[in-house]
Amino acid sequence: MPPTRPTVSSPGSRAGLLVGGVVGLLFVAALLVTDSGIRIGVVQPDALIYSRYALQAAEGMPYSFNPGDPATTAATSHLWLWLMTIPAFIGGGVSAIAAWGTLLGFGAWLVTIRLAGRIAGVISPGTEDLAALFVAMAGQTAMMAFSQVDIAIYIPAVLAAILAALEKRDRLLTVLLGLLPWIRPEGVLFAVLLGLVCLARCRSGENHRAFLFASVLGIGSFGLLLLFNLILTGSPGFSSMESRRLLADRPLWAVAGTVALGMSETVQNVILGIPSTRLHTVFPVVTFVLAMTGLCFVVRARKDSGSVLLWAGLCVVATIAIGAAGGYHDSGWFRLSSWMTPLLLVFAVAGLCLVAERWELPRSGLFIVVGVMLGYQALGLVAYGSSVRDSVRVVEGRLSFVKGLAERIEEGERIASPGNAGYVAVLPGRAVVNPAGFASPRFHTNGELAAAIEVLKHEPEARFEWWLVEPGDLASEYIAPLAGAVVSDQFPVFSLAATMQLARADMSLVNIPNTPLDSQVQKAVEGLTRIGSLDVGYLKDEREKGYRIVSRYPESRSEAFVVKGRPGETELLESGRLVSGYEKLNLRIDPNKDLVVVLRLATEASVRVFANHSAARTSTPFAFELPMILPVLVNERRVGEIRVEGAVNRPLFEVVHSIPADQLSESEIQLMIGGDHLSTAMWFFQ
Repeated sequence: MPPTRPTVSSPGSRAGLLVGGVVGLLFVAALLVTDSGIRIGVVQPDALIYSRYALQAAEGMPYSFNPGDPATTAATSHLWLWLMTIPAFIGGGVSAIAAWGTLLGFGAWLVTIRLAGRIAGVISPGTEDLAALFVAMAGQTAMMAFSQVDIAIYIPAVLAAILAALEKRDRLLTVLLGLLPWIRPEGVLFAVLLGLVCLARCRSGENHRAFLFASVLGIGSFGLLLLFNLILTGSPGFSSMESRRLLADRPLWAVAGTVALGMSETVQNVILGIPSTRLHTVFPVVTFVLAMTGLCFVVRARKDSGSVLLWAGLCVVATIAIGAAGGYHDSGWFRLSSWMTPLLLVFAVAGLCLVAERWELPRSGLFIVVGVMLGYQALGLVAYGSSVRDSVRVVEGRLSFVKGLAERIEEGERIASPGNAGYVAVLPGRAVVNPAGFASPRFHTNGELAAAIEVLKHEPEARFEWWLVEPGDLASEYIAPLAGAVVSDQFPVFSLAATMQLARADMSLVNIPNTPLDSQVQKAVEGLTRIGSLDVGYLKDEREKGYRIVSRYPESRSEAFVVKGRPGETELLESGRLVSGYEKLNLRIDPNKDLVVVLRLATEASVRVFANHSAARTSTPFAFELPMILPVLVNERRVGEIRVEGAVNRPLFEVVHSIPADQLSESEIQLMIGGDHLSTAMWFFQ
């Protein structure tokens, strides 16, 4: 016979909400700033992205990050963005939007606690109050509730969907599954996995048919979301997620290795409660063991909920996999894992009560165990609250610094900020350029700053007057060559290091004609007609020419690099790609004429590489010694080789190679350049 349900005397029906209210007030206190009266501060830069869009919507330009810009989706949640426009439409600014987001988060926090208690009451009656109390002390969940971004309402929405499924409230479940993708696009997984569970079980009955119907409508809602994005921006995806292209950039088996490694780290950080930072949420290991005990009890005692529990488990696995694929292995800041913590605690309480009953643990012993576990979570709450306070100080300090730049930056001038674009929300009339491409449609570079250099080179209208960056960014190889003098630094109190800098932009190194610059190369092609070119690293050019790199190391992927040099008399900044195998492109030619190919190569560069099963980028220096032999193939047939001999004492140099007409039989060819080299540009003449 299945075991009877565990019970425990509750500390009071409202204890969880009462403690949650106190915790919420403490987090609100951590958000307070007193620079000009008392107000709610902004807790993270992502919240400023929503503020910028909301303020633009209030000015009649929805989804445009700057006045006149095309629509973009750098804010990942449509629903949260629409909610943030409410204070903007009634005249509120960044502070009002932050306060509104905090208020919504407070409500979502209390709803989360209540929902966790109700889930506990369904799967293990008698444990709802204790479970609510444990969730009320969950630091990570509390921090996410007060994060002023979409995850604040995503957590209760997920828990509400699970509760609706457990209670067989089919209509509510249908509504929630339709709503989840509009809160976070990852929410579609809940609809997809519910449908798969229903199909796999192949049971007849009204409830499973209703679940399948809810799943179909949830997937349909996601389809409408993609259609909305497509109509809005011309792309069905979110520009905020543009750089997360793991499957597109690496072989499937290498992706599987990356995800598996990341999932194991996430299980350690989130499930076992052993994070790699000081941000602890639950009592390590013990909470997980108790949760597994509770889960085993519930599976045996509530066989009618087996499909729902299987669905929730698959959603946990899928969420961990998504985080692992994106490199989010830390329990403290992995947003999408936040809904798992309340479920973990709900099952842990069920397991604790079962153990207490089976072992006939005295009431005092149970209270000691509960006290130790809650005491540990209380320490975690302090750490999370401190982290929130530190984050508010940093963000508000930077906002204050940016506000003070209004006198230096004239209206209409453009400010480039790779990772801090939202801060410009406090500077009306100033446009912000996001070279990472998330908020600026022109810079669709998959997050590669080196590729953004090519946009600046080929599209002068994309250039800007200022850099607003962190000091580390200003010193980077991507930004330093394009930066002039620093005109303003932010030095916070008790710190000798600047945390944000404003510098003039200097576009002289990209204001270079797209043509060979070596005088000998120019003589070699004199009198010939240029029939095409490819600027490696310029994504628009690469797509048009069908440019690809076939690497000998398919488990690795590299980003575009940047190098400064003089291939001729003129110094320029160039981006390119590491070739370890072949690079190939499509080209239209006249097969009756010789084809002259000019290559611009780099002798050395520092390349960011995703190696083996790591999701982290590692900068690796590459340098190639001479002589260099590069095989040349046309339509996969070798037609010669490019030999680079002698001393090349320049970071950039150019070489010429001629392919005789008798080696060309078609007007459309696939040209391949082999060998290990650093490729930056090509030109073709006949």
